[in-house]
Amino acid sequence: MPVKIFFCYAHEDEPLLLKLKAHLRPLQRQGFIDVWYDRDINAGTEWEQQITEELNTSQIILLLVSPDFMNSDYCYGTEMKRALERHEQKEARVIPVILRPVYWQIRSLHKLQALPTDAKPIMSSSWQYQDEAFFNVAEGIRKIVEQMTSYQKQKSLTMDTIVEPLTSYQAQENLKLNAESGELVDQDHARSSMRNSYEAALVRVKGIIRDLRDAKTPTCFISYAWGVTVNEKWVLRLADDLQKADITVVLDQRDNKNIGANVARYVSRIEMSDFIVVVGTPAYLEKYKNKFPQYGSVVQAEVDLINVRMLGTTEQKASVLPVLLDGDANNSFPPLLCNRVYGDFRRDDYYFVTLFDLVLTIYHIKFDDPIVQDLRLTLKDDAFRKSAKH
Repeated sequence: MPVKIFFCYAHEDEPLLLKLKAHLRPLQRQGFIDVWYDRDINAGTEWEQQITEELNTSQIILLLVSPDFMNSDYCYGTEMKRALERHEQKEARVIPVILRPVYWQIRSLHKLQALPTDAKPIMSSSWQYQDEAFFNVAEGIRKIVEQMTSYQKQKSLTMDTIVEPLTSYQAQENLKLNAESGELVDQDHARSSMRNSYEAALVRVKGIIRDLRDAKTPTCFISYAWGVTVNEKWVLRLADDLQKADITVVLDQRDNKNIGANVARYVSRIEMSDFIVVVGTPAYLEKYKNKFPQYGSVVQAEVDLINVRMLGTTEQKASVLPVLLDGDANNSFPPLLCNRVYGDFRRDDYYFVTLFDLVLTIYHIKFDDPIVQDLRLTLKDDAFRKSAKH
């Protein structure tokens, strides 16, 4: 079950609330949280009754603190009062989120741990970019949600053990299943944590890109082999992440999926794309060699156009970006790509490390740039620590 989050805020701060909701959206998409605020009230519903019901059933209550919040009799005197009562009774977790500078350290609030870190207001000079502040808040909420979710799962496992006496064999099997379940939960948490670290680094990169006035949105064609479901899903994941980095992606699963679509016209879009990402797998090389006639020769046609760049200028060669998903270079890439430096995506725990390097390459940002150099090292260190645990 997702953790239910209630927003307590002044209507003057709704634009900031919506930005925070956007930063929490990845957690919502993964099913970790469900969020609610008064704009979700349906027409014809008694608004005060609905607010009270949501306030009394939420597990996390965010107090979006600002001068307008502190000035509101309803926010301060009604919603916050009830929220703190539930917090004291350990029925909910109350978190002040400091939106704008204001004196908020009153007796009822000063003992609560506020966000962002050190209670630095989101709207202040403490942050280089506003998105950094919102990410800091979202990361803090994510950690609390993880704690609550882990506690509920552990509690559920304990109750399941109490309900029915187990034979020795059943007990051993349950312990094995619980250990495996716990390992999967840990892996999910590690993956979610790495994504958050990557997205924080991406915010910094987007700031660099905004500072480059002549920067244009790059287009990227993804060339890969159909036929392996897990690889097709991975390619969709890569495409989503590149688009989140403001890169226009050309992908057949989206741009050429309709019945009757012109395959030749789609393949020709390679010529118009700024970059071509070649996803190397043994199936890709086999289809390039046309060993599976039943699939046609789309990969072969794509590689023919890719080879035109590989035989062209240095700049044209640099626009072809090989990434290795499976196998090794010699049995996964066509001949002209075998000796090129590739992005290694074979280890899922280093996915975001390699993805970050790919984004930097597409935006022509050098790895030794002082800003991104620290970000790359931080991502690698995080990946190493998390992989060492598992």
